[in-house]
Amino acid sequence: MVVNLSPETHQLIEKRMKASGFASADEAIRAALLSWEQAEAFDEFAPGELEALIAEGEESLKRDGPLTHEEVFGALRAELDARRQSK
Repeated sequence: MVVNLSPETHQLIEKRMKASGFASADEAIRAALLSWEQAEAFDEFAPGELEALIAEGEESLKRDGPLTHEEVFGALRAELDARRQSK
């Protein structure tokens, strides 16, 4: 695939490569696309809701102690599934 970039976009990619230590433009663009996909996944939350949930989790950690990663990801999956079903 051949991609034509504006000079501004080329400069932006070069800047991100240097700042983040990417060895190639391909690596930088791949990371950007992954970030985009992750942002879309979190788009299920209302503005500020994810931050509130993180704060709630931090408070529960102080109160109840640490959770296993299975408990955390299981709860997140259940929440996302419930939201998708309600749409």
